[in-house]
Amino acid sequence: MDYIGGRGRIEGKPDGTADAVLGGYQPWMDIYGSMALPGAGNETGNALDTATFYVMLKKHADASPDPKTGQNMEISAAYQIEAIPAYVVEAE
Repeated sequence: MDYIGGRGRIEGKPDGTADAVLGGYQPWMDIYGSMALPGAGNETGNALDTATFYVMLKKHADASPDPKTGQNMEISAAYQIEAIPAYVVEAE
């Protein structure tokens, strides 16, 4: 995953869990590809119209304009992450 200009915030909690937010810009074609490549089954299963999804990503892209066309090639993206402790136990 390409992630440009990323910034993050993480909050550790006493019980060992953590909450984090990661924000930055991502190439919108990568996001589109991850939804479009699985095909019609993904459209049906997720109630997604990939043609509309393409148009909306392209329209709302807000960073890294292409020098020739002026079309922004990246879109703002944010991810929320919830972490829980994990323990590794050696097999006997």
